Amino acid sequence: ATAGTNTVNVVLDDGVRSVSSTAVDLTTFTFSNIATATIDASADSLQSGAAETHAIDALTGNTADITIKAGANNISLTGAATLGATNTLTLTGSGKVTGDGTEELTAKMVDASAVSGVVTLTQIESAQVGTVKTGSGNDVLTMTDSTTEADLTINTNAGDDKLTLETDATEGQSLIVDMGTGNDTLVLVASQQILATG
Repeated sequence: ATAGTNTVNVVLDDGVRSVSSTAVDLTTFTFSNIATATIDASADSLQSGAAETHAIDALTGNTADITIKAGANNISLTGAATLGATNTLTLTGSGKVTGDGTEELTAKMVDASAVSGVVTLTQIESAQVGTVKTGSGNDVLTMTDSTTEADLTINTNAGDDKLTLETDATEGQSLIVDMGTGNDTLVLVASQQILATG
């Protein structure tokens, strides 16, 4: 097998249904020589049946497309997730996906359109990701570039979403925003400049 065909499935489940959280976390985890990887965080739960929260920190995909299947559980992104320039990070589930402010995401696309819980991502930079999609929750996104360094598309789909742009558009770069249905909020910083193209 080669990097173009190898697949791997990682299951986050300690097999224990505890009263309090014993969630399995991933810390400094790297995929090598892999085409597609699945991180299955859907199996674990508390004794009461309540959702667990799995933390994922310093995830490196190299050339892998990575899917994180959360099921009813929550995902906490507590560090950088670095994929290749042509690769996609996909998240699915009904729980929350929450970045802590250090979740620098590097990939061609971050696709959380199949997440029905709230997606909170506060470190979106155009130089690192080309497309960001979220699902039907009341999502909260922040673009943090000082200037728009590359083309970026943001699609928040359904829900009452909030997008904050802490950036100015630079000549030759495009920012496409589609906030879908819902009572959405677009926040511009005080010095915001939106420049026409063409």
